[in-house]
Amino acid sequence: EVWYNYYKKSQYQEPHIHESTWTAVHYLKFNRFKHPRTKFTDPNIKSPRVREGDLIVFPGTYEHYVEKCRWNEPRLTI
Repeated sequence: EVWYNYYKKSQYQEPHIHESTWTAVHYLKFNRFKHPRTKFTDPNIKSPRVREGDLIVFPGTYEHYVEKCRWNEPRLTI
């Protein structure tokens, strides 16, 4: 299953998991100086520093989320 997230100012993604073995996030439109990166609710799992074009892969059972976007510039991930 593939879905995309297009976030603008004040939008965010609540914590969630996926019912899959692996989860991937591809950062299609991402300004590393403005946009929030994917974070994990488990404090022992460090969020990777990402740039536009990066792809991260992690276990689907890792609960993750995206903090509120503070900028008008859109953030797009698949």
